[in-house]
Amino acid sequence: ALRRRWSLRRAAGESRWRLALHMASWLRLFVRQTRWLRSLDARDTLRRAAQADPGLYERWHRPYISTHFDGGTRRRIVSSHYAFVMRRFPARLGERIVSGGSARLATLRLDGATGAYLSLRKPSRGEAGALVLLLLTLDKQVLASCILTFDRRDSVIIGAVGGAGPHTPVEAVREFIQASHGLHPTDLLLSLVRKLATLHGLTRIRAVASSARVGASLRGDDADGGDAFWRAQGGVPAASGC
Repeated sequence: ALRRRWSLRRAAGESRWRLALHMASWLRLFVRQTRWLRSLDARDTLRRAAQADPGLYERWHRPYISTHFDGGTRRRIVSSHYAFVMRRFPARLGERIVSGGSARLATLRLDGATGAYLSLRKPSRGEAGALVLLLLTLDKQVLASCILTFDRRDSVIIGAVGGAGPHTPVEAVREFIQASHGLHPTDLLLSLVRKLATLHGLTRIRAVASSARVGASLRGDDADGGDAFWRAQGGVPAASGC
C-alpha cells in the first residue's frame, strides 16, 4: 500500500521547492495512513480481511459509501462491519466472507422456471460497501444485487441496489418475475434485507448514496429523531419513513 501511495523521487521537470512541498504534504498524510494501518493491524479479523482485499489498506482516503464520510467515520464503519460479521454470522460463513470467498445461501425453486439462487460475497469494487447480496440464475447470470454494510449494533447501510447485469438477457428477468408470481428481483433482495435486520435486531436501515445524503428508518420518522450522527450526515426521512 505504501509503495503504491508514496514516491519521494522528483518527477521530470519538477523543481526542488515543489518536491519539498509535496514531501511536506506526504508527511501529513503519512500520519493518517499509518493510523489507519495500525487500526487494521489491531484486530486479527481486519488483518485477514485486508490480506484478502488490499483495497482496505487505502480505505481511509478513498470515498467509501458516501463522499461525505470522513476518515474516522470510514474507520469506524469498517471495524463495526467485520465485528458484526464474525459475531453474528455462522462461524464458517463469517470466515469465508472475511477471507474473500463467496457463499451460496439458498436455492430458489420457481414455478415453470429453471430456478435461481442467493449468494453472498465481497463486492468486486468496495466503494459502495463491504458485502454484496446477489440473486443469480443457475447459469450465474446476475438478476439483482444489493450492497450492504453493518454499522454499529443496530444499523445496516444499503450503499447500492442494482438490477440485472449487463450480460443477463432480458428473458431471464422476465422468466423470474413470471415464475415468482410478479416479484421483482430487487424487491426480493430488499425484503430479505428487512428480514435480516429483523432477525438480528437491527432497528435501522439506511440508504446512503455516494454524493446525495439520504437516510431511512425501519420504524418511521420517530426512530430517527434522536440519531445525531445521521442527522449530521444529512439523513432526513420523508413522511413515509423513506
